[in-house]
Amino acid sequence: MQLEEQHQDEPQLEKLGHLVRYLTEFARHPVQKIKDVPDWDWPALVIFYVAAAATCGVLRGILIGHITEVFSGLIVTPIMSVFSAALVTGLIYYTLVFFFDRDSSLRRIFSLVLLAALPTMILSIVSHWASIITIIGLFLSGLLLVVGVSGNFNIDRKKFGKIIAAIFVAYFLFWIYSSWHFRIEKEKYKNRLTTPASRQILEQELGH
Repeated sequence: MQLEEQHQDEPQLEKLGHLVRYLTEFARHPVQKIKDVPDWDWPALVIFYVAAAATCGVLRGILIGHITEVFSGLIVTPIMSVFSAALVTGLIYYTLVFFFDRDSSLRRIFSLVLLAALPTMILSIVSHWASIITIIGLFLSGLLLVVGVSGNFNIDRKKFGKIIAAIFVAYFLFWIYSSWHFRIEKEKYKNRLTTPASRQILEQELGH
């Protein structure tokens, strides 16, 4: 019984080992390696992405210094990351179908999305220091995605790049608006706290 289980586990372990070796080369030459992504199976992809997302999420929580952020990084971050990757995979799949007339493999697209997401995931560890770091990560991920999709599916890089660029610009404008709106609301909140009436109430409460 144990021998049978070992034989069943060996192929999966070999695939995970191949994934690790590829990632080592990918870290050295990301632009070159993403042009030719191996055909991994779903369990290996999901295990890798969950582990990577959890690691980055926990490290971010540690740097922030809040135990709730650590637990959020361990549990919430992997779930949201996999969900986001699945959503982006679907969007790219239908983009290839409708704009490039290509019926591509969802698993291969998912592999590309995971690899392209690595810069964003890694930079998210220190994104609390400056929110612009998130934008930089998304920009790098977008570049890798364009190179990867065009290289693996042999499509027009410029045309696909324009689509990704349009999405990035839309997100960037939304980010600018959100940041501006957050600052305005923050200033309003501070002003409400520093009115004469609020100071009088605070002094009365402290006096009791």
